[in-house]
Amino acid sequence: MTSEKQRAWDKTYLEMARLASQHSHDPRLQVGAVVVDQENGSVIAIGINGRGRGRPNEPLSLEPGQSGCAHAEMNALARASWQGGKTYTIYVTHAPCPICAALILNVPVTRVVYGEGYRDPTGIREMVEGGLEVVQMEVSHAQ
Repeated sequence: MTSEKQRAWDKTYLEMARLASQHSHDPRLQVGAVVVDQENGSVIAIGINGRGRGRPNEPLSLEPGQSGCAHAEMNALARASWQGGKTYTIYVTHAPCPICAALILNVPVTRVVYGEGYRDPTGIREMVEGGLEVVQMEVSHAQ
């Protein structure tokens, strides 16, 4: 795929992640993630930062770090149907934290496209040092 065509698809999938983030259970920070099969462009999973299955769509607490919400990347990776020999890209509205970066390194994701930065750059560094292609793109803020 040409880089211009790839960039257009990257913008599309990142916009999908942004739209998904609007359904987040955490009012403090809405994050969305989309996992895509690199071979055929199929979306295989979508995640938001939210509570576990069957739990109310509201945070446990408004205190930072105490919302009880799993991160969008965690939810998307847990929902993905991995097929052997395939590689995937994850699109995330915000840069993955160090824990999410470790999870991403342990699945067949070889490319990460994210929008906004994260206060701790360790996750990005870990993914780059782990051999992943990591790309930052501007995410649309249209409502």
